[in-house]
Amino acid sequence: MTVFVEEPEENFEFIDCGRNRSHLEMMRLSQRNNTLSSLHTSTLKAFLAGRFCNTTNWAVAEINREYDLYSLPIHFIVDLFQGEKDRKINDPTVRGFLARAYYSVSHDRIIEFVNKLRHDGGDCSDPVSRYVQCLRVWDDRRQNTRCEIYKRGVQTFLAFLQDWNDPSNIDVSYDVFPIPKNNGCHKTEC
Repeated sequence: MTVFVEEPEENFEFIDCGRNRSHLEMMRLSQRNNTLSSLHTSTLKAFLAGRFCNTTNWAVAEINREYDLYSLPIHFIVDLFQGEKDRKINDPTVRGFLARAYYSVSHDRIIEFVNKLRHDGGDCSDPVSRYVQCLRVWDDRRQNTRCEIYKRGVQTFLAFLQDWNDPSNIDVSYDVFPIPKNNGCHKTEC
């Protein structure tokens, strides 16, 4: 068997003829970072999907390019959920909309919201507690459920930011937290 080492990373797209490398494996190779996890890739995909919660099949080169552009909010949010074992709270869609908020909301307020999500006291009068209850009740994570998680999450987060008790009337029919257009600006150039 012939083994090639120290190949340029652009060759990885063409030399895999057997089982394809996963997005995570490609990101680790491209970024030279073995600390990346599936939490990073699933958060990135939810971040990119936005309120439509579509399950786009990303090419490896595309997902790497998007990671280069948006690694800061992805790492920020994944780190906030570090150690959260409840997968219904530590959900990619929840992490995705919060990563989008990274560009327009105070990071301290995002931290407060995540802490409240993670340490829910069960107070039914609180919108965050009601959202946590919904997250725990919804068993499936099909597209329609992900869209509801996204919609109610953004409503709850906005209510939290404004100290409102009823998030249900908050309009989220538009992209509340749009992804900024970087025009090809990579994280090291910005």
